[in-house]
Amino acid sequence: DDILYAEKYGRCVRYVCRERVVEGVSLRGSFREAVEPLLSDGRFLLCGANLAVSLSALAMVDKEGAVFSGGARLALTKTPCATLRAAWRGVASFPNRSPTHIP
Repeated sequence: DDILYAEKYGRCVRYVCRERVVEGVSLRGSFREAVEPLLSDGRFLLCGANLAVSLSALAMVDKEGAVFSGGARLALTKTPCATLRAAWRGVASFPNRSPTHIP
């Protein structure tokens, strides 16, 4: 519940949490493989090849990017922002369901 998002940073995965940033170990495979435990949880969405965002930590998604509960912001380019906005709207419409269970 502490992770806001995970991003590829150089050849590592960086986990941005509510109160700290955790630098992961060097990638040995793809970013997707490295964050698969987060993605399989159902609360995270892969936004592009190098970013996984916690849908449960989002307060809103605006035209500039993600805003997390607590006020932290993540700037996003147009396509990842649109992908995240669509997924977040689906989750917000069904608050008791994970993204993988939305009809």
